[in-house]
Amino acid sequence: MKSTNIIGVICPLPRHIIYRFLNEKKYIFVKYIPRIPTKKSKFKIVPGLKLYFYESASRKAIVVEAIIKSIEFLTIDETIDRYNEKLMISENELIEYANGRTKKIMALKIEDIKKLDPLIQI
Repeated sequence: MKSTNIIGVICPLPRHIIYRFLNEKKYIFVKYIPRIPTKKSKFKIVPGLKLYFYESASRKAIVVEAIIKSIEFLTIDETIDRYNEKLMISENELIEYANGRTKKIMALKIEDIKKLDPLIQI
């Protein structure tokens, strides 16, 4: 039987947001996903997986890796109240990203954030 072990997740981001993780000590990554995973979900993001940031605009390469420390599903207000200063984006950017959505957003607390050298070209 073929192994289906997942070791990490790749997320595309613009360069300026990736560098907030590196230079501004931000450690909360947020993303809307189609549905909140359940016990029956085949694939889940879990603590301990690697999170890779793919620079989506100019380089087209994976430039940063981190380890997922914890996962929460929060409303926008809960996210702002709990993590405002540590979010990868500003409060205004988060509200714009939400674009009126009321469903919960996935918030990943990450650690061991490292710039890759060499980069992984895609």
